[in-house]
Amino acid sequence: MTENEEAPEVTLPKPSWLLIVFSVINILAGVAEASVMLVGFEYLWPNPASYQLLLISLVGVCLVVLQYSGTFRRNANAALGDAFVSGLCYGMILLFCITMDFLRQGALILPPGQLAWSIVFAATIVSLAMNGFWFWKLKQHFEKHPTPSDYSISMQEVLACLGLLGLIILPVAYQVQANQSIYRENVSAIEVPFPVPEEAKAIRYQRDRNGLIVAASYEIDEADLKDWLSRPDSEMRKHGAKWSEINKPYEINLPDPTLAQYPTSMGHVVTKGIRVIWKVDNVYYATTYDRTEGLAIYQEVFIPQN
Repeated sequence: MTENEEAPEVTLPKPSWLLIVFSVINILAGVAEASVMLVGFEYLWPNPASYQLLLISLVGVCLVVLQYSGTFRRNANAALGDAFVSGLCYGMILLFCITMDFLRQGALILPPGQLAWSIVFAATIVSLAMNGFWFWKLKQHFEKHPTPSDYSISMQEVLACLGLLGLIILPVAYQVQANQSIYRENVSAIEVPFPVPEEAKAIRYQRDRNGLIVAASYEIDEADLKDWLSRPDSEMRKHGAKWSEINKPYEINLPDPTLAQYPTSMGHVVTKGIRVIWKVDNVYYATTYDRTEGLAIYQEVFIPQN
């Protein structure tokens, strides 16, 4: 080659239309996982388990970045990393859906399990194969034609990044706005959203996003509580409340800001006391009194009609 001759221009490998389509699917799957995990993070907050969902959401973000970099910016290392991260992402999406259905319904409410797992397995295999082949193709090209890395970012990429970020944050923002879950402690009897005796002290309560009281507790003498429950104008008397003595250990939840929406274990054991239960429409109300500690515990449970 003479000094006046220019070096031949090297053409970069072009992704196939099938890889482009599947890359878009992978990017959307990453956005969906990141968004769903952040919604779950808000839903369980401040339970420590919420931090695990926050970490898992990063997997979805990594999938978006790696898939775009590997396919559209022709980064061989990103294509290799995406081959594995995409399979991890699909697996966690299905696992999260199964877990949430089980927590909400007490059973697995999904399409036939074999079909669901077949779809995830097929998506994982296709992603591994296509991104793996694309990595091999890029690696072969850059070994023959070393090219300096390009770290420049176009305005179109910035706008696309902002758009994807909006898709991730929008469901979380809606969830935050709609969430009614709340925990309060050391409030007065006139401030709580449920009936309590005027003599109640050290009141604390935990309310779910539907407005029901998951658990509430307050200190009170047994005589004062019984007088209040027995008043002719009380809700308990109006709806035929049933009284029962507690003579053996009975487990019950106390209000706790670290509890998940669906606690898996009880936090307090009553060995001696009383329990009063009444029903209004589809909601069961219960007041349990721990005679040993002088503590009353109030709960509301919604029972759907068939």
